Amino acid sequence: MTAGGSSRSTQECGADQCANYTSTAAPFFRLGEEQRSAVLIVPGFGGWTDLYTDMGAALREQGHPEVAVVGVSTHEWLPHAFAGRSFTWYLLRVIAELDRLFERHKSVSVVAHSQGGVLALILLGSHLYDGKVYDGAAKVEGLVTLGAGFKSDENYPFSFLFATQENRSNEEPLPPNLPSGEADRIRKHSLAFTNYYYSNAAQLPGVRITCVSGCCQEKPWEGWGLEQVRNMIYSIYASLCYKVSLKHSRVVGDGVTPTCLATLPGASGQIVLPGVRHMNSFPFYGLPWYGSRDAVAVWDKCLR
Repeated sequence: MTAGGSSRSTQECGADQCANYTSTAAPFFRLGEEQRSAVLIVPGFGGWTDLYTDMGAALREQGHPEVAVVGVSTHEWLPHAFAGRSFTWYLLRVIAELDRLFERHKSVSVVAHSQGGVLALILLGSHLYDGKVYDGAAKVEGLVTLGAGFKSDENYPFSFLFATQENRSNEEPLPPNLPSGEADRIRKHSLAFTNYYYSNAAQLPGVRITCVSGCCQEKPWEGWGLEQVRNMIYSIYASLCYKVSLKHSRVVGDGVTPTCLATLPGASGQIVLPGVRHMNSFPFYGLPWYGSRDAVAVWDKCLR
């Protein structure tokens, strides 16, 4: 198994009911506490700032003094996909916004969506990534990840068209006894980098990490009514996404990330949200997602 590869069995990931997954996150915030943290929302790959408008509003309703979203647009992710850029350009924006919030409030929580949850580990960590150490853990009280896939086979469709290998340099020497090809993968794939250096939450001491995942089963479609066509689109899209991570689609998940891959080992807790989708955009626009008010009310209790 490669450093970035999935490690769960087909049987485990193919659970028939969302009830097979249990939520174990203990609330951190309780009603009556006077001080709440500022919140930094970290969009995932391909995400854009305005996607998180409703999430930010719901968090402000919960009493957070300031909620900021890292500024990014969808087209800015394309050079990474086509030219093999590292995520340094994005992490520099994240750390700048974190520094600003920390200077103003001293108490900051990070909410990281999708691949933003993986990149948040680099942000919090103390290992050189493409020539820079971010060491953000000293400024973050808690991290909540939303639909972050911490393992993946990265079996991307049409991968031969993309420069999937990152051009990174100036990182710590790796042990010479690593399995053949693993060192190369760690150097050229950010997911493999985080799997190697931050494979367990214990490697980021002092930060309370809660992993949130959606849990849906795609409905079979019969006939050609509007609802049936929508179900068909959901099912096809989710199947393609699940095959990227696991090379098969017999899983439950949020339509993008399989539920069984969305928890970092050693995390303080796991929250599973039945019926919640990965994002509020095509093909799931209008359906409950991590930023919906009811969903935010659940996982917000794990933030100061």
